[in-house]
Amino acid sequence: VRFVNIFDKADIDKGGSVALPKQDLAAIPDFSAGAMENWGLVTYRESALLIDVPRESRGRRQSVADINAHELAHQWFGNLVTTDWWSTIWLNEGFATYLEFPSMDAVEPDFRFSDQFVVIELHYVFGVDALETSRPINLPVTTNDEINNMFDAISYDKGSCIIRMAADFIGSETFTRGLTRYLNARAYKNAVEDDLWLALQQQSDEEAVGLPATVKEIMDTWTLQMGFPLINVTRDYNTGGAVVSQERFLLRKDPSSTDTHVYRWWVPLTYTNGGSLVRQTQWLSKDQATKTLSNLGATDKWVIFNYDQQNVYRVAYDMENYRLIAEQLMVDHTRILDNNRAQILDDTFVLASVHLVPYKSALDISLYLKYEKEYVPWNAVLSELNYIDSMLYNQPQFSHWTVHLIDLVTPYYNHHGFQESTLDAHLTVFGRSDA
Repeated sequence: VRFVNIFDKADIDKGGSVALPKQDLAAIPDFSAGAMENWGLVTYRESALLIDVPRESRGRRQSVADINAHELAHQWFGNLVTTDWWSTIWLNEGFATYLEFPSMDAVEPDFRFSDQFVVIELHYVFGVDALETSRPINLPVTTNDEINNMFDAISYDKGSCIIRMAADFIGSETFTRGLTRYLNARAYKNAVEDDLWLALQQQSDEEAVGLPATVKEIMDTWTLQMGFPLINVTRDYNTGGAVVSQERFLLRKDPSSTDTHVYRWWVPLTYTNGGSLVRQTQWLSKDQATKTLSNLGATDKWVIFNYDQQNVYRVAYDMENYRLIAEQLMVDHTRILDNNRAQILDDTFVLASVHLVPYKSALDISLYLKYEKEYVPWNAVLSELNYIDSMLYNQPQFSHWTVHLIDLVTPYYNHHGFQESTLDAHLTVFGRSDA
């Protein structure tokens, strides 16, 4: 099976060997689960493993490859090192989900799977974790029902998102060596969260990585409380600085809620200015509701926070910065990274839907879409455009909205065309389907 090459090509030194002389993959008729990562004998339902590549759709080919990458990653995260208790099942499932992406990049680079992370994982998490009924990643459980409920988007998807964030602020190479240290230290044993934080801390100390607090102190704010922050950025165009604040983002606030917890995080504030395009980093601590930043760069240029959308937070800006972003997108949208274009579209429309940003700002930003040819920004905004479409249906303004939407989508549709070719790039096929 071709995807067993993931063993050799995954972008992580697995700390030596899985200590097994073989790895079998077995398709089982009527297998109830999608797949199960038994050590040395991964079992699958037939549809999750057996595939006639030339005849299958690109989506199904990606899905089967993704499942294989996930189950093989479990040979290290889950089998070689096993979480101590179901409360921290994310140590198994979050890592297996995270490693799908570098593994797939190595085996099927044309899939550009890591480029899809924000629309597959992060934006999905923003939906499920923005509810008052969410839960922390690390949650004490005892009963069978409680344990079963831990196998959800918080363990798998949010787990992968905070791992990706940690890799970014620690540095990918240092982070990878820290994972090797973790696997070596806990091989054939159980592990708790603190074992992972300790290994990453020791590696960070050895390589003189400058962090504002310990890895444990930072990451505890992301695993021991539910939700994620909304970062509000209000620029001072006279001084060149900005006031930045954090609050928990909720899609709906229940006025009868009895939750009195004060939600604060250690937040890596990564940002860039349109004048320099240089990445900068500062931190908002768990004890800070607000922080004043200085020297954000040219005041007549846009600023974008959450560089490359590596971090788990939404961002809201003042109206002038939204205007500067919209202006840049219309002049040359490629000066803003693909992931950040996807972020800006998703954040702004969602914030508009909960009345935190005027819809005018979101719609002004979306005007540039007539020039957008990349899959990820378009995929990020489709559900938001569909939401507006459904809200305006049967309203007098619907005909005007339809004309506007056709004007935005037509160049994207024409770019991809209607005729599919076996030579088409993977995301071209996906983009054609969206168009």
